[in-house]
Amino acid sequence: SHKWRYYRAINIVQKLALVIVATFLSKPPYCLVAAILMLVIYAAWMVVAVWQRPYFDPASNAINVAASLGCLVSTILILLARYDALGGLGEEAIVWILVS
Repeated sequence: SHKWRYYRAINIVQKLALVIVATFLSKPPYCLVAAILMLVIYAAWMVVAVWQRPYFDPASNAINVAASLGCLVSTILILLARYDALGGLGEEAIVWILVS
């Protein structure tokens, strides 16, 4: 569609932003800032995926929304585990969340 001709470019910029945040802000004392920025990026991308539905195929749109939701939820779980909001699961829980 003519409306979504730049979707791939925007997707690459989104991924580049995530890489920059993860690379340069993942060290203390910026870990919380990095996590919040990633949450904002993932949430914005999910809003775009749900609201605009850039693919012709409904199944592709559903997969895109599910992937965005998975990224958002895993980031939230990592934040909660890191700051002991899940009952003291600690570093090992973060590894399991990342693996699953």
